[in-house]
Amino acid sequence: IIPLSLSSGLSVSVQLCGALTSSRCDGDGVSVCRSDGTILGYANSGEHSSSKLRFIDRQLVIAMEGQECGNEKYQTIIAFTCETDPDKKSVTAVEMGGCLTYIIWSDPLACPMYPMECAVTNGTHR
Repeated sequence: IIPLSLSSGLSVSVQLCGALTSSRCDGDGVSVCRSDGTILGYANSGEHSSSKLRFIDRQLVIAMEGQECGNEKYQTIIAFTCETDPDKKSVTAVEMGGCLTYIIWSDPLACPMYPMECAVTNGTHR
């Protein structure tokens, strides 16, 4: 569980691999919880299967939906960025206003294991 501070003075708890086991948020499958009890994202389990892992612009991104927020739902976007220095890895949360929270997760585990080249010549892949 990773606790993060927000500019509003509130904090967020994040559990990527499953649901939070102890938080102020009530409900099954809560993966992102704000300290005021607002559910910002559900884990991909149970009745709330909302988290989706995507590869966008050479970056791994998880998008999660939470509880109702006016006419929409709270959303949390977690972007994993490559940080090759283990001493500089970090997790930062940014409130984007309204119903969106953006989390930047910098870690060596987000770096490619090895460079990969791909080319097509005369219709054959190598």
